[in-house]
Amino acid sequence: MTIEFLRPAHMDDVLDIVTTPIEVKGASITLLQHCRRGDELLVEARVRVAFVSGGKAQRIPKPLRHAMEGG
Repeated sequence: MTIEFLRPAHMDDVLDIVTTPIEVKGASITLLQHCRRGDELLVEARVRVAFVSGGKAQRIPKPLRHAMEGG
């Protein structure tokens, strides 16, 4: 995970978190996340998620892969 904190949020702020898949591989997905307060960008994060079962990487199931690829 790589996170860039640009501005602070405060108690009672209404925040929008938007997550977009940017790369889908065999056993991992890279996601881009934006945290906004209105039009103001507060945080940008890149998150790489790996699919693991029994201690080993597993291929992403086809329905999820299809959904993440925009299909």
